[in-house]
Amino acid sequence: MRHQSPLVVGILGVEGVLLGLMTPLVDSARPLASWLLLLVSYFMVLFLASSVYTLLTSWCLHVALLTRLTWLLVPWPLVLVPVGALLGLVALVALLAFVVTYRHLRHHHHNNPVGPALLLVTAHPDDECLFFSPAIQRLRHSSRAAHLLCLSTGNFYNQGNLREKELRESCQVLGIPNSRVTVVDRSELPDDPQVTWDSSLVADIILQHVEKHNIGLVLTFDAEGVSGHANHISVYHALRNLQSEKRLPPGCRTLYLQSVSLLRKYVSIMDLPLSVLRSQALVCLASLDEYEIGLQAMKRHRSQLVWFRYLYIVFSRYMLINTFSEDGL
Repeated sequence: MRHQSPLVVGILGVEGVLLGLMTPLVDSARPLASWLLLLVSYFMVLFLASSVYTLLTSWCLHVALLTRLTWLLVPWPLVLVPVGALLGLVALVALLAFVVTYRHLRHHHHNNPVGPALLLVTAHPDDECLFFSPAIQRLRHSSRAAHLLCLSTGNFYNQGNLREKELRESCQVLGIPNSRVTVVDRSELPDDPQVTWDSSLVADIILQHVEKHNIGLVLTFDAEGVSGHANHISVYHALRNLQSEKRLPPGCRTLYLQSVSLLRKYVSIMDLPLSVLRSQALVCLASLDEYEIGLQAMKRHRSQLVWFRYLYIVFSRYMLINTFSEDGL
């Protein structure tokens, strides 16, 4: 894929802001036309899977939804204009932060020596691209090797074999070779949002993997599991137990993907300024090309591409931004 410079990203972002600012004006005059325009943009995202269209549509949808909410609360058309301007300003600040942060991360990457082997521990197939895609692509370039340990086949709907195959295809797109992908299939670790896994069992599996592959950095979910899924939270507790019992090899570092509020989770790149300010240990920001790779990886999970997954792709900040803490709390 062609390289996208921060300047190009910034120009596209300004275009997105302008489109967003137009939305309140169209809303106040022709609400139906406004929604039809956004619907056309959304279908372009679905069929073209273009990172540019996805980001632009995301910004426009956020402005449209929030201004529509304002219209319901305060039925005065002129109030939509300052609301749109404010949201556009927020988007512009986010884009400026994107350019500055991306330039800093790229400079840091080029001047950073090769780091330790990396292990990403997930609970289900598709976790790797739904939640961790920016981190995988940022860190695998600066680590000796990137490994993925998935602790279930995602067999909740009896699709375990298919989902494991999709996971391996997704990892190929993300740059993790099949030889470094391990999928655990054990009856004690069912894919079930109501089941808490045995922390001792999960900890033993993780520790065995860490020692076998000489892992120096482990990434996984925090105490809230990003989505609140019991399996995600179980992985966190298992790794925290390894830490507290000092069973991990000396020098092995653990980082936990920070969960955010529902509002922050679904404001896409507009969450970047707050993410940078509130990050505790590490910020991973996807470039435009890396974002597109994340979209292509998600497309490999064909069995999971129901309508709300497309909404997640358009709205979720985890497709663009990963922030990590060292304690997961």
